[in-house]
Amino acid sequence: MRGVVSDALAVQESRLYAPYGQPFGVTGTSQTDFGFTGEWTDDNDLVHLRARYLPSIFTPSKNSEDFHTINLNITVY
Repeated sequence: MRGVVSDALAVQESRLYAPYGQPFGVTGTSQTDFGFTGEWTDDNDLVHLRARYLPSIFTPSKNSEDFHTINLNITVY
């Protein structure tokens, strides 16, 4: 969600987001429950993506230390 306007086209709310969903530059009062991905956000700040709920701020869940090189070999049976 980027912004909400009234019937007279006056801006009531405006939001800007960082790449992973962290809001900044929020102006006005909250007019809607739709957020970063255009999906509904509940009272617990979880985003409903139809099949699952996710935190509203997405962070990379894996880093290079989490991968074991033995698992990356395609010939392992």
